[in-house]
Amino acid sequence: MDNKGIQIGSSQKILVVEDNQDNRELVVKVLKINGYKVIEAVDGEEALEKTKTENPDLILMDLF
Repeated sequence: MDNKGIQIGSSQKILVVEDNQDNRELVVKVLKINGYKVIEAVDGEEALEKTKTENPDLILMDLF
């Protein structure tokens, strides 16, 4: 099996969109521990603005 894919914490930018502060903070903490650059947004409107300026590699929304 080829392991040349994205490595954990390989400087990928992840936008976390979650209106519940506790849930958002938990996900952000786990991602940062694993070496990801994390961008946060509280709602869809803020997320759209962040995607224009930050160009995230992955967007996680409404996780819980």
